[in-house]
Amino acid sequence: MSTTDPAAQRHDEVVGQRGSARQLQLGIAGLVLLAAGAAAFGVAFSILAEEVRHTVLDDAFDDRATRLTSAPWSLPICFVVGFAAIALGALLYRRAILRYRGGERPWPLPGATGVIAFSCGFIALVPQWLAPVEVGSSPDSVFGGEATWGTGSWIAYRATIWLPLLLVVLSALACWRALRAHGADRSAAQERDRLLAVGRRTPGTVHELAVRTTSDDTGRRRVVGALVTIRFTDDAGTARHLERYVSASTVEVSSIRDVEVLYDPLRPDATTSIFLTFRPVPLPSDWVGPTAKERRRAS
Repeated sequence: MSTTDPAAQRHDEVVGQRGSARQLQLGIAGLVLLAAGAAAFGVAFSILAEEVRHTVLDDAFDDRATRLTSAPWSLPICFVVGFAAIALGALLYRRAILRYRGGERPWPLPGATGVIAFSCGFIALVPQWLAPVEVGSSPDSVFGGEATWGTGSWIAYRATIWLPLLLVVLSALACWRALRAHGADRSAAQERDRLLAVGRRTPGTVHELAVRTTSDDTGRRRVVGALVTIRFTDDAGTARHLERYVSASTVEVSSIRDVEVLYDPLRPDATTSIFLTFRPVPLPSDWVGPTAKERRRAS
């Protein structure tokens, strides 16, 4: 029988790998794998976009082959490989960078990386899209004559311009959001570290737990988090309540029993300076800080 505390063992295992070159390499490999999967998704959607554009612009009996009709196997392969690569890459990145940073939250790179890679995969095929037989009209191979393009056809024709531009804008927005999230995480980490040095740690009680779930297409429900209301007593003997959302990716909701509160004794009512943990030996990322909405409301 092992006498090692599992919580302490988890803490020592993660913190002991801070700065590990191997974990950094694994994290980079995970990010590259995620990018490859997102690029595969981009290629798949580009294939679909070409098919839709061809259907809108050309005659239904046009015997020219699009990429989908000439290689129909490419679409399912892109989707299957893309999904597997994204799932495995995201898991590998999060696990490795968590250890490389000694338990700190991983950098918010996967989202922006995925959007950029998707855009690159999509845009790479745009120059190869099948051109229309005629610009401005669609010849009718059955009854003869020509049908003049309407607004929808012109929008589809110019998709080779506005779709890549839209994806470039979305990629820029994803980068901006990643930078903003990184700045918020860094500020929260600095405040948490300050409180770990000069603040107070006190046990609290879970007053209320409202589980948040979502359902998929089959009706199966999945726990995504919980709204937790906790109560603790500050140094002055004042009972205080705090409501905070906890993501299922941070802690297993069903295991929430005890809570430890970290707060500023000089400002016990400042909710942006209150952190919670539901683990007996917490890693830095196990401390649940204020949400972005709480920080904006306080600023």
